[in-house]
Amino acid sequence: MGDTLEDDSLSEAWPKEFSELKELEKILRCNICKEFMKTALITGCSHLFCSYCIRHSIQYRNQCPACFIELYDNQLRPERTLDEVIRIFTNVKKKLLKRLQISYAACPTPDTGDEECKPVPGKVLS
Repeated sequence: MGDTLEDDSLSEAWPKEFSELKELEKILRCNICKEFMKTALITGCSHLFCSYCIRHSIQYRNQCPACFIELYDNQLRPERTLDEVIRIFTNVKKKLLKRLQISYAACPTPDTGDEECKPVPGKVLS
């Protein structure tokens, strides 16, 4: 678990049995800046970006950065529910990763990978 809890980059800290949370985290990040979306906007082609990122992008090229369809500022709509989901996810992520710092008994080394890990309360991962 190399990332710190405060690290805002895509977390490699998720254990493999939490791959769905890693995927969810990826979805909640802007495809332009790779940070969690701030003031999320949805395009007419249903792609999501930070307000700043997408507005800045279409100043230079009136295209969706994801699918390259023609795009103008008046086609952008706020996604307030997603903003709330991101806020909740980032708060829960910090708490969950802190809990997951419990070490796992009999964890395989990365090169063997043949055993399941079992939590051992009170031990912290290094």
